[in-house]
Amino acid sequence: MTAESGPLAVITGANRGLGLGLTRQLTARGYAVVAGCRSPENADELRRAGPIAVVGVDTADADPIMSSRLGSMTVNFGHDLGYNTSKAALNVATVVLAKELGERGVVCVTVHPGWVRTDMGGPAAPLSVDESTGPLAELACASAHVRVDQLTCEFFV
Repeated sequence: MTAESGPLAVITGANRGLGLGLTRQLTARGYAVVAGCRSPENADELRRAGPIAVVGVDTADADPIMSSRLGSMTVNFGHDLGYNTSKAALNVATVVLAKELGERGVVCVTVHPGWVRTDMGGPAAPLSVDESTGPLAELACASAHVRVDQLTCEFFV
């Protein structure tokens, strides 16, 4: 699997919820996906998502992997300091990586997927996994066809 064979996406937390949904969305759009998860040996559903490479991600806590509005410097939801700090750190890391890797044509984004009906989001969440990951996949597809020097970085509250 190489970037030369088509667009390539790296997705962490890919074995369930939003990560699995995004893996399905992108493979359906022709992406090769490197799918990271904590237990590759138990990733049978993930392996059925399409032409992907499943890799182990060594982390004891999957929460810091996805971003959310909880990393905002201006929005205070009163949640756990450690969780919010991990989100803010992810936002900074994304900006730094975008600048460093942009010269090589790599696009880095951090997105807030919304409140989604997953194990983490719970049954009261208003969005299904497909309703959340469909637009995220469209964003990924659009960014794959944009020149890196034409991108700007904006933060939304």
